[in-house]
Amino acid sequence: MTFFNGLKSMALSKEFKREVKEHQLKEEEAKRTERVGDREAERWKKIQLEKSRIQAALVKFDLETSSIGETGTWAMLLKVSNFVDGKDDLDSWLMRLERFAAMRQWSREKWASSLSRLST
Repeated sequence: MTFFNGLKSMALSKEFKREVKEHQLKEEEAKRTERVGDREAERWKKIQLEKSRIQAALVKFDLETSSIGETGTWAMLLKVSNFVDGKDDLDSWLMRLERFAAMRQWSREKWASSLSRLST
C-alpha cells in the first residue's frame, strides 16, 4: 500500500506542477497582453496628440491667411499667377482661381475684388 500511495503522491505532484506551470503561463500571457495594450494605448495617445497639434496648426494657418479679411486673402493671392492676355486661357485661369478660392473656403463675396487684383 505504501508503494501505491507513493505513486499516487507522485502523480498528484506531477499534476500539481503541471497546473502551476499552466497558471504561470497564463499569468505571463496576461502580462504580455497588458504590456501590448499599454504600448498600444501610448501609441494611440501620441497619435491623438499629433492630430491635435496638426489641427491647431491648420486653424492658426487658416486664421492667418483667410480669416483676417482682405490682407489674408491678398497674401494668398500672391501665390496665384496673374492673368496674361494672349498667353493664358481665360476660362482655365478662372477655373483655377475658383478652385483655389473654394479650397481656401473664401466667401464668394470676396472673390470679385480678389480676382480683380490679379486680372489687372
